[in-house]
Amino acid sequence: MAIPKEFIHSLSELRGLKADKHFSRFRYRFKLNDREYVTIIDYSNKNWDKKTRKSNATVAALKYRKEVLEDDNGLTLDTKFSDLASEYIQNKWDTSTQWNQEKLTMLDHYLYPFLKDKKTSMIKERDIDKIRKYMEGKGFGYKNKDGCSPRTIRKVLLQVLKPILEYGLRNGALKRMPEIDVPDKPAKKEVENGTELLSILYKTIMNLYVDNPFYRALFLLALFGRRWNEIRTLEWTDIDFSKGQYTIRAENSKIKKQKTFILPDDIRYALSEFRSTKGLVFKSPVTGRELSLPKVQVAKLRKSSGIETLTLHYFRHIMATALSDVGMVGTVLSASLGHNNMQTVDNYYRTANTLKGSKEATIAIEQIVVT
Repeated sequence: MAIPKEFIHSLSELRGLKADKHFSRFRYRFKLNDREYVTIIDYSNKNWDKKTRKSNATVAALKYRKEVLEDDNGLTLDTKFSDLASEYIQNKWDTSTQWNQEKLTMLDHYLYPFLKDKKTSMIKERDIDKIRKYMEGKGFGYKNKDGCSPRTIRKVLLQVLKPILEYGLRNGALKRMPEIDVPDKPAKKEVENGTELLSILYKTIMNLYVDNPFYRALFLLALFGRRWNEIRTLEWTDIDFSKGQYTIRAENSKIKKQKTFILPDDIRYALSEFRSTKGLVFKSPVTGRELSLPKVQVAKLRKSSGIETLTLHYFRHIMATALSDVGMVGTVLSASLGHNNMQTVDNYYRTANTLKGSKEATIAIEQIVVT
C-alpha cells in the first residue's frame, strides 16, 4: 500500500509511524500475519508543541497496536493449515486425554502430509478426497497396512479435520467449508444370543483369570457395561467398598457427567485381592501410569471363549443385548450403561439415578450367569 504524500517524516520513536509537514497529523502502519493495519492520528486542532504531539502520537499508535493484537486472532485467508490447527488445539483440546492424543497422531499421519503448508482458504473438496483415497489404500502401522477402516477414516475427517476447518471458518481463515465426503457409518456389530454369550464370557473370565484378580476385575467391569476410558482412569478413591459402589468422574466419562454404579460382588472380591488406598486401580506394571488397551489379553479371551468378534467395547453390546433379551426396561438399561439420554432416564428415575439402574442390571446379570 502506497504511503500518502502527506506523511513525509519518519519518526524514530516508533517504526511505521510517520508525520505530516507540520507534525499535526500522523499515520501508523504495521503488519501482522501478512495483514496490514493502518490508523490516522489527527492533532491538527490541538495547541500542543511539536514534542508533545510526537509523544502523544507514539502513545496512541502503541495503544492501537495493542488493541489489534488483543482483538485479532491472527487468522487470515493466508493462514497455513498447520498454524490454524495449532491455534485450534491450544484453545479447544485438552491434550492430556488419550482421545485427544490419538487425534494428534491422526493429524500428524493423515492430514499434515497433505495439508500442513497449504493455505487453509485454498483447501478444496479434492484435497479431502485425496486424503480419503490414500487412507482407503494405506494406513499407519501394521494394523492398517492394507488401508484404514471406514470408522478410522470418519474419525480423521469428521472428528479431527472438520472441527479445525469450522474453527477457521468462524475466525476468518476461510470463506466457505469444503465438502467432506466420508464412507458410510459402519453398522454396529449385532449380537445374537446375548444371554448365552454373556454367560460364556463371564465363565471364561472367571476361569482364565482365576489366579489373576487384576484382569479378572478389569474384564468384569467391561462385562458390566463400563467403557475402556472409564476403566483405565478409575482410581482407588473412586471405589467405596463399604457401600459397595464406585463412581465414574465427569472428566473420565464420555458424557461428561459423574455417575455412580453398584459394585458387583465378583468385582469387589477381585479388587480386594490387590486393593490399595490411592492412585490408579489398573496402572501399567511397566510404567506405573494408565494401562494401554490390553489387546493381548482380549485376544486370549476371544480364543478361549470362541467369540470371534470379541473386542473390549463388544462387551457392552453383549451386556445390553442380554439384558434386553430378559426383558429389562430400556430406561433401566440406559441408566446402567451410563447413557446421557436424560429425558428418557428422567421419565423413570427423575434424577437419572444410575445407581438404581446398575443395581437392577447387576441382579439380572448375576441371574443369567449362574444358570
